[in-house]
Amino acid sequence: MIEKKYISRGRGFISRVYKISVTFEDDFLFNFVVKIPGLESVIEAFKDLNIHKESNKEKELQGLHLLSKVHNIEVYFYNHFSKIKNLNLFKCYGTLEWIVNEQAGAIVMEYAGEEGSNFCIHESMTFEQANNLLDQLLNLQSHFFALPDAEWITKFPRPFGIENMSSMIGMLGQNYDLIKSFIPQSNWIDIDTDIRALIVNFKDICRYNSGKLMESEGNCLAMQLGDSWCNNIMYKSRQDKEIYLVDFQLFHAGNITEDITRAILTSCSPDIRHSIEKESLFKFHQELVAKASKNEIKFDMSWETFKNNYDSNFIEQSIQFLILIAFTVYSVRTDSLEQIKLNNDAIGQKVINGLRDAITLCKKDYPQWLIIN
Repeated sequence: MIEKKYISRGRGFISRVYKISVTFEDDFLFNFVVKIPGLESVIEAFKDLNIHKESNKEKELQGLHLLSKVHNIEVYFYNHFSKIKNLNLFKCYGTLEWIVNEQAGAIVMEYAGEEGSNFCIHESMTFEQANNLLDQLLNLQSHFFALPDAEWITKFPRPFGIENMSSMIGMLGQNYDLIKSFIPQSNWIDIDTDIRALIVNFKDICRYNSGKLMESEGNCLAMQLGDSWCNNIMYKSRQDKEIYLVDFQLFHAGNITEDITRAILTSCSPDIRHSIEKESLFKFHQELVAKASKNEIKFDMSWETFKNNYDSNFIEQSIQFLILIAFTVYSVRTDSLEQIKLNNDAIGQKVINGLRDAITLCKKDYPQWLIIN
C-alpha cells in the first residue's frame, strides 16, 4: 500500500513536498520524501499572500525556466556534494533534472521522522543549537576553500538577483505594517521613519552588498546554502542538538556572511542572536583561518573585513526578513487564537529587534541608507 501526504504548505515556495509511506506485504513501513518543483507552488504561495498575478504566458515560461534552473542546482549539489565531511544532510535516494516541457524534476529524500521539523519562525534555537548551525556552515565553506582549484567560484554564481524580486519587494511595506500590528506601538514608533527609509533603499543596499562590498580589498567569495532561513534548518527531534541543512536550490558562491546573517536572524531570539554575535562570530572567523592554514590555503580576510561583511549583510537580511515572514504568517494556521497571538508577538519582536540593530549599524557606517530621497 502506498500513501501520499502533502507536507509543504507554509514551508515551501519553489517546490511541493510530499511524504510517501509504503507498507510492504510483511507490514514493514518505509517513509520517504519527494520534492517536486513547479510553478504551481509559486502560484499557491502568491494566493496565500493575497498577491494577484495576471496570466502571462511569456512570463510564466520565463518563470518555469528560472525554477528549473534552481531545481537543477539542487540536483547537482546532491549528486556531487552530498558526502562533504561532517555536513549534516538528509540522505538523498535519487534525483531527476527538470527539463521544461520535456521532463518533470524531482528529488527523493530521507524522511526526518515524526518528530523531525524545521525551526518555526516564532521559535528560537538554543545557544548550543545556533553554534552547531555555525559549525555546519563552517564545514560547507571550508570544504570548498580546500578544493585544489577554485572552479566553484565561477561555476556557481548567484541564481538570481534583485531584478528577479519585484513581486517580493512590493510586499515590504505591507508586511511591515502587518508586523507593527503584532506588537505594542512603543516597540517601533521611534524607528518607524528609519525603517521606511531602509525599505525605500533596499535595492541599493542589495546592489552594494553584491557589488562594491565584494570588490573591496581583502574580500572573497565563499559557498553559501543561499536560503538559510529557519524553514531550511531542521532537526530530527526537539531535543536534538544536531542541525541539518536542507534546500540547496539557491546554492552559490557569495558573500562569506550571507548564510550566517540570514540563519541567526530568522532562527534565534534577539538575546540568543546577540550572544552569538558577541561570542561566536570571531570564533567562526578564527576557525576558518585555522582550517585554511592547516590545508595550506590562502585566506587573507581579516576579522575587521569579516565583521564589515556581517554588518552590511545583516542590514540587508533584516529587511529581507519582512519578505520571509509572509510565507508563514499568511499561510494556513491551525493554532488557537491565543497561541497565534503569542506566536505573532514573538515574530514581531524578532523582526523589529533585527531592524533596530540594522538602524544602529547604518547610523555608524551607512547613514545614506536612512535617507529617503
